[in-house]
Amino acid sequence: METRVDSKGAFSFPQVVEGKYVLQSFGDLNGNGEYDTGKPIPFVPSEPLGKQSDTLKVRARWPLEGVRLRLP
Repeated sequence: METRVDSKGAFSFPQVVEGKYVLQSFGDLNGNGEYDTGKPIPFVPSEPLGKQSDTLKVRARWPLEGVRLRLP
């Protein structure tokens, strides 16, 4: 499942099934919609990758707010 951050930095996943989740994010520097790992020759650095350190517990019909993702 994927989503994009809006101009204010907010994101949402509507219609998520109850369960436990770990979020992962990346900065799409080239705008292709995919995570690029980079190349050694010619050198191209990887896109910044972030991961939510805690497991998020989603409960049915309960909003989950205040989740922050940070990129290095």
